[in-house]
Amino acid sequence: QQLLNQRYDMQQLMTESEWMTQTFEQNRQEMVLLENEWSWSPERPPQLFYDNETVQKWRQQQVAYTQALQKGQEQKAFLASQIENLEDQLTDFEKEHAAFFGEATRAQKAQKTSQPLWLLLGSILALLGFFLPSPLKWGLVLVGVSLIAKEVLSYATRKEASSDEVKEEWQTKLSQLDYLNEQFQQALNQEREAQLQVEQLEQAVAEQAQVHQLGKMQQIDTLMNQRELITRYLLLVQTNEELMSQLKENQQKRQGFEEQVFPLMTHLPLQGKSLSEKLHFLEGFAEEMEKVRFAQEYQADGYLKQQLRELKTKQQEALTRIQPLLIRYRILSITDVPSRIQQLTTQQAQVGRGQELATQLGNLFPEAVTEATLKDRSLQLAQQQALEESQLDKIQEQYQALIYEKQQLMTDGTLDELYQRQAILKAEIKELVQRWSGYQLAGQLLMDLLTELSEQQLPSLLQYASSYFALLTNQRYQSIQVAEGQLVAVTKEQEMFYLHELSTGTKDQLMMAVRFAFLAVQGEQLICPIIIDDGWLHYDHQRKAQLAELFTKFGQKQQVICFSSDQEMVSYYQDLQQRVIALEGGSVK
Repeated sequence: QQLLNQRYDMQQLMTESEWMTQTFEQNRQEMVLLENEWSWSPERPPQLFYDNETVQKWRQQQVAYTQALQKGQEQKAFLASQIENLEDQLTDFEKEHAAFFGEATRAQKAQKTSQPLWLLLGSILALLGFFLPSPLKWGLVLVGVSLIAKEVLSYATRKEASSDEVKEEWQTKLSQLDYLNEQFQQALNQEREAQLQVEQLEQAVAEQAQVHQLGKMQQIDTLMNQRELITRYLLLVQTNEELMSQLKENQQKRQGFEEQVFPLMTHLPLQGKSLSEKLHFLEGFAEEMEKVRFAQEYQADGYLKQQLRELKTKQQEALTRIQPLLIRYRILSITDVPSRIQQLTTQQAQVGRGQELATQLGNLFPEAVTEATLKDRSLQLAQQQALEESQLDKIQEQYQALIYEKQQLMTDGTLDELYQRQAILKAEIKELVQRWSGYQLAGQLLMDLLTELSEQQLPSLLQYASSYFALLTNQRYQSIQVAEGQLVAVTKEQEMFYLHELSTGTKDQLMMAVRFAFLAVQGEQLICPIIIDDGWLHYDHQRKAQLAELFTKFGQKQQVICFSSDQEMVSYYQDLQQRVIALEGGSVK
């Protein structure tokens, strides 16, 4: 009988196991497709290590580097075209002025040949003029001298003009060609740098993808567009693990049922049958046994009928005895007795509950509550409910309008632009917060430094800082003071500015002055040189020049070593006759 009671559970278990097996195989087929496409494996599943904000940041960097690369390529192509055109012009120019470069043309040879002839003709006319009478004499002499002077002046002017102009124009074209070649080399370097940045970004993303077992999914576009595939694969892996665990549990239940059926195999023909066939056979066997039992019970039916007649006789006698009681309590039938007892019990309970509530609520309602009051209150609540339902309808309409607007924005691409703008603004806000935190930390450090300084060191520190700050700002600010626990910069006009009111460059100058003032106060306690590595990022030309003067002045008492790749700062050091050592990739003062 216990096996028969379990047969429905086992049938349901078999159906559930069959469904789980089909689902497992379907999931496995989908997983195999993803594994073949992206080289994944369930033993080392891919890890979703990035979010939308991270991949958007990678994409923005890739677009920026790619645009820089395209710009460098376009600039390189343009400069190459300009160089080619200028080289063609220079070749044509050299051919045009071949005489200047050592190759005489036919025209110049003819000109050199005709020039002595004109000089000879002028000399002959001048000599003949001396042998002719007076009027004709001076005319021929004048003509001859004019020819000679004309050829001499023409030769001198032509030679000087031709040499200087050709040489100047040729040098101009060479200078232009050198300039274009230099620009071309810069464009080539920019292109290589942009290409290197693109490759480094792609390599970094690929390495992260490899570390997190993403297989072939190593491109930024793929990571951005196929992120759902990773989530889908992980879901399939988790689902199959759960299905496998449940299938194992079902298999254990089936084995338990098989163990219960095993003792019956010696009495019933169950050998070689599947579990479903065994269940079907047991169900049929149970029906046959039920028929046998029914036949056996039918034989005892006569005895049961005799007992039933006796019971009916006793029932009629009992009804005759309790009839007066039914009339007394107004009960029409014996079958109504349980309901009447239940009714009386309920009435007694309600009376008791009413008394209990009257005792509990008497203090809460000092005034009597009438039915009219309850109706008014109910009407007010109904009106309030109607008002709130109206507001709810309006809110739902607004919600539907917002959903429609969102769909419209998604259709025309505006929503993506807004998301991108949101991401950009978040990045800017994050950067500003970091900068603000840095400034706050710097200010706090300065205040801590001022607090820790003794009364003897503070005046000396402010004196040195004021002197260095005046030097750095070219005497625009005269002193640094402490007011209300904060550093204050004082101008020549005695205007006072707090630290947060200064510009970034001036603020850096004040910080630099305080640092060197602290070093000056330490004096002989310093046993090592001062080393600075490009500490002037926010400085313009004037600030850099003043900073170089401060380094020179301070370097008279303490060794100062500056590492810099800024050629402008190097020139300032050289102007101040400071030692400059050129290293590979930069300079050191």
